[in-house]
Amino acid sequence: MTHISRQTDINGGEITQAVVDRLTVQAISVSPKEIGDYIHDKYGDKYDPYNSVVLFDTETKCIYGYILAHTLNIPNVDVVFSNQTEIISYLNNSSGLYLSDIVLRKEIKETPLIKLLNTLHLTYCEGDFNKDGLYVWMDCGETVFVPTKQDNGFSAISLNNVSRVLYDKCLKKNETLKWFQEELGK
Repeated sequence: MTHISRQTDINGGEITQAVVDRLTVQAISVSPKEIGDYIHDKYGDKYDPYNSVVLFDTETKCIYGYILAHTLNIPNVDVVFSNQTEIISYLNNSSGLYLSDIVLRKEIKETPLIKLLNTLHLTYCEGDFNKDGLYVWMDCGETVFVPTKQDNGFSAISLNNVSRVLYDKCLKKNETLKWFQEELGK
């Protein structure tokens, strides 16, 4: 199951307009050492650093979000997508990137989240948006997947194939969880 969480703080730092202007997204494997060390100390080797991405302040190295991913296909596709032969065939002949953890500061929405998802997309397909047979997926109580092939151009700050599908799931799952927590607290 994909773990999505909103936190008041990840490793420090207030969010100001100056911070927002300095935010950048990179694969964890090429991020500054202190950022890679923070994620490694927290998760060990339980993620793929080349396909996982982090949102951080370039000046302070404070982390404002990250997505941990693993190269992993959807298990039991014939059961998950029963009677959908085209989808089953595609998934059996493709390679998947599973999103296991999505961690964001509570204030992070819209463009920074879209940049995280788009950088993950860009990294996984190695900048080749014509490449067929790659997909990104998550398990939010339902299996959601989207191919990385992008026929109509790519923008780092706009919704693309992958970010369009997963953006809503990231936000809606959190809203549903918040509602349940509020209801249980009554």
